[in-house]
Amino acid sequence: MKQACLSIVAVMSLLGSTQRWAAAADALPPPSPPPPSLPSIEEFKERELRIKTVVSRVLPAVVAITSDTPIGTGSGVIINEEGLILTAAHVTDAITENGKRKEVVVVLPDGQRARGEVLGANRTCDAAMVRIIEPALKEWPCVEIGTSDDVAKGSWVVALGQPGGFEDDRSPPVRVGRVWGRDNFGAFFTDCTLIGGDSGGPLFDLEGKLIGIHSSIGGPLTVNRHIGIDNFHTDWARMLKGESWGELILGDVDPKRPVMGAELDRERAPGVTIRSVVAQGPAAMAGLQPGDVITHFGGVALANHLSFIRLISRQQPGDQVQLRIVREGAPSTDVQISLLSRQTLRQLDMRLTAPAPPKIWLGIDVEDAPSGPGAIIQEVAPDSPAARAGLQTGDELTSLDGTPLGGALGLAKSLAPLEPGAVVSFKLRRGGAEIETSVTLTAPLPPTPAPTPDSTPSPTTP
Repeated sequence: MKQACLSIVAVMSLLGSTQRWAAAADALPPPSPPPPSLPSIEEFKERELRIKTVVSRVLPAVVAITSDTPIGTGSGVIINEEGLILTAAHVTDAITENGKRKEVVVVLPDGQRARGEVLGANRTCDAAMVRIIEPALKEWPCVEIGTSDDVAKGSWVVALGQPGGFEDDRSPPVRVGRVWGRDNFGAFFTDCTLIGGDSGGPLFDLEGKLIGIHSSIGGPLTVNRHIGIDNFHTDWARMLKGESWGELILGDVDPKRPVMGAELDRERAPGVTIRSVVAQGPAAMAGLQPGDVITHFGGVALANHLSFIRLISRQQPGDQVQLRIVREGAPSTDVQISLLSRQTLRQLDMRLTAPAPPKIWLGIDVEDAPSGPGAIIQEVAPDSPAARAGLQTGDELTSLDGTPLGGALGLAKSLAPLEPGAVVSFKLRRGGAEIETSVTLTAPLPPTPAPTPDSTPSPTTP
């Protein structure tokens, strides 16, 4: 019996306050934009024709990835005639039982079965490669690779996969949707309806170019995360050589991710503009200030904040990196900065900014909404009051007990006088829908001692 492969849920951990201490690799997408205006009949027909053209071109290259034993199944896509396949790291980990074996079974839409081997994987961003090794054809059906950093919100996309594995009475199901958000790691979110087994499958633009690989399937089947294809470009050579690194964190953000303690402007380019720095964090200690523009990382020119994130994610806590900085009215200068783990920076910031221990625990971190008085949920702690009430990353909280929030600070002020056991009512927006939910607050969890940078465990990244 086929077993749906593991789906990861992108849920981030509690920060415990509404401080926006944001490290360089921390940001999640805003909520879904409102639905688009209805297209004209001509526009609808033109889009339908483009979708049909894309599907007919790419469908033969969409594969199921499984094994000879009923461990699970996922999806993938062939990207060259030699049989190189892109998929998700959690798919290859699940099917090979975390590397106990290298071989997998690849099943094409026409039922043809091939033997494949797992090459490399970047588990941190959930990217992996598989290569067909038998039969050794040189003319496998394949798709064209595009780019993902320039994919705009609202773009129409086509998702395919083999949910539940290969079935001889159907072709890979086709789902159509739109991009509604991005995260700060080069991934993006769509409302294509995906289910278990779609993980590792391809996402295409309406030109028929591969722009992403399905990574995690949300609680609602229309809230899904896709690895941007540019993440594969960054680590292509390492994965092709068979290197695997990083750690796949299920239900949380990797606390060992290297960060520098600065919030970045995600819109301005080229380069990366610093919006704020954490007091006594690496960026602050190196003399960086809000408004500084980082133009180079380790000698590599930065196109935008995504190129910065990809470069810093390849480092380890404790590493020293060189940044080139441009400050208004001054020539560029090079500075050395020592990275910390995300966990260490978070604990440092909480010690510096928390004026008094909180009386209650909600279990979310929020950021001011880009427009209006609301607050966007950036992180939800597992098994927290917020998580048990169904609050999700990306929700926009608009009111508390009938009163407009007044942003992140307003939420903190409203919660401050409350006691454990209090029940509060939130109104929120999610994917264009208005939702109301109640949350029972609890006492905060007992604090844990903050490790020093020297005692912070190193990540598994080689």
